[in-house]
Amino acid sequence: MKKKRISRREFIGRFAGVAVGSLAMPHALQMAVEAAPASTPSIPDILVVKNGSPAEMTRKVIDRFGGVGALVKKGSKVVLKPNMTWALPPTLSGNTHPEVAKTVAELVMKGDPKEVIALDHPLRPRAFEISGVKPALEKVEGVKVLKIDEEKFYRKVEIPGAKVIKEPILVSTDILDADVIINIPNAKTHGSTIVTFGMKNWMGVIFDRGYFHRNGLGECIAELSSSIKPALVIVDATRITLYGGPNNRNPKATRNLNMLIAGKDQAAVDAYTLGIAQWQNRTYKPKEVTQLRYAAEIGVGRIDVEKLKVEVIDMKA
Repeated sequence: MKKKRISRREFIGRFAGVAVGSLAMPHALQMAVEAAPASTPSIPDILVVKNGSPAEMTRKVIDRFGGVGALVKKGSKVVLKPNMTWALPPTLSGNTHPEVAKTVAELVMKGDPKEVIALDHPLRPRAFEISGVKPALEKVEGVKVLKIDEEKFYRKVEIPGAKVIKEPILVSTDILDADVIINIPNAKTHGSTIVTFGMKNWMGVIFDRGYFHRNGLGECIAELSSSIKPALVIVDATRITLYGGPNNRNPKATRNLNMLIAGKDQAAVDAYTLGIAQWQNRTYKPKEVTQLRYAAEIGVGRIDVEKLKVEVIDMKA
């Protein structure tokens, strides 16, 4: 008997998890699976760029990963996820450096996308403005800055294969519908998760943070990360918060490193970033950080830093 052939889309739909009601699988994840680009041996797992201006280093990162054309196709919907959640000035490290976010947006616009949205769910009033990120992004023609602080900006979805997130959650509709997602977090400590880098930055694309805190924050972050596939992660380590959490206003907690850390594997980028400093006055291994350990267990990405291909570009060399 002749076997019935199924389409690639049908295959993905059957094995990537069941949607809630008529809800589809997150669009960026679907695009990533369908495109299935071959890995390029010359591209490093981790790229470190240091000792340049924030804008110069950002341009170097995008260039090293093939330029904007390798990330953004004409007519695509692009979502940028900087951190702009704390009402802290750019001199402190609570948010993404405005020039890093602005430069990413400028480069993305050169790819002739259909739509570019930079979004976050802030925890403090006027955080967008005080952080300097919103004013910087608004200088880039064609970029929409969106504060997703109301339920209307979300869609309820089930996370495929999740064991900790046991019920549908509200995730940013724009994230779900994006063709390309670029994650632009900054590096700092956190009271519950030790550190907050790339994967933790997805807390700004869900509506109910309390659900994650009640059900296992690190595990929930890892499971959410399994369904959000960024085309690139750029961790802003131009200045980092060493202790006291993400909203620390003490200037002594901020260290200027003048560094960006980038890669396509979000778990690997986070694991590498963990090793650039002591956090809360101690050194951590990736397996000691719940969201990293669990992310590796469920296949989000790699945390075996010693086996990663790391490239360092010193712009003063």
